Amino acid sequence: MLWEGEALQVIAEMKDCLARLRDAHKGQGHINYFQANLSRMQYNEYREGGFPIGSGLVEGGCKFVIAKRFKGSGMRWKKADNEAVLIARLAKLNGLPEYFVPKPREWSIRAAKAA
Repeated sequence: MLWEGEALQVIAEMKDCLARLRDAHKGQGHINYFQANLSRMQYNEYREGGFPIGSGLVEGGCKFVIAKRFKGSGMRWKKADNEAVLIARLAKLNGLPEYFVPKPREWSIRAAKAA
C-alpha cells in the first residue's frame, strides 16, 4: 500500500489492529511515527519523479567509498588518518583534484614510534 501511495490506508488499518495487540502502547508509537512522517511516504510520487526508493543506492555508495578502502585484510586505522584518506578518496572519486593537495610527512624512527 505504501508503494502505491496509500499511506493513510496503512495508518487506518494499523488503528484497526491496535486493540488486538499485546502492547497497544508500542503499536500506538508506530502509528504516531507513520502519522508524523506521512509527508515523506509519497512513494508513488517519488517513483513518478524518477527518484530512487530504498536505501540501496546509499548503502552501495558507502560500500564503494568507505568499506572498499578501509576494511581490507589486516588494516588498522586511526581516526585522523581515516578522515584524511576519506577526504582524498572523495576528491579523487568526484574528479576534484584541486581539493587534494598532498602534504608529505617527514618520516623518522622517532616519528614512526610516536604514531
